[in-house]
Amino acid sequence: MYEAILIQSKWRSIRCRRKVQFYSQLPWDVWSKILCYISRNTFCDSIDKILRLRLIRLYWGPPRSDLKKKMQTITLLRKYMSCLSFATLAQAIRFLTRLLQHSYLDKCSSSIVNACLEEISVHFLPVLVRTSNRELI
Repeated sequence: MYEAILIQSKWRSIRCRRKVQFYSQLPWDVWSKILCYISRNTFCDSIDKILRLRLIRLYWGPPRSDLKKKMQTITLLRKYMSCLSFATLAQAIRFLTRLLQHSYLDKCSSSIVNACLEEISVHFLPVLVRTSNRELI
């Protein structure tokens, strides 16, 4: 198993070097825009994957355990809301509603959960409704 991980990491580094060599031949202004675009997408993709996995793991755990970790996850959701995909947002909505229904939270924690749900609904619910209506047609 360890050898497969080494091979995969070497292959990723070779692919990365090839991309850098290819794009580094361009003029500096174009090169800087490409670097900015690549780093932004890579950052958002990694944040999205990390939060989705964390939401899934915390969703299937016992409702009253790891409250500190759940609140940290909610803080991360609110901080990186613009980087999240629709699948992660849907998972976040399920997680937050389950947290409100099955956990006995104090008033401060429940208001944080409600605020996160409200932010998701204000920013992304119209987009989610439009995309779901297109799928129905």
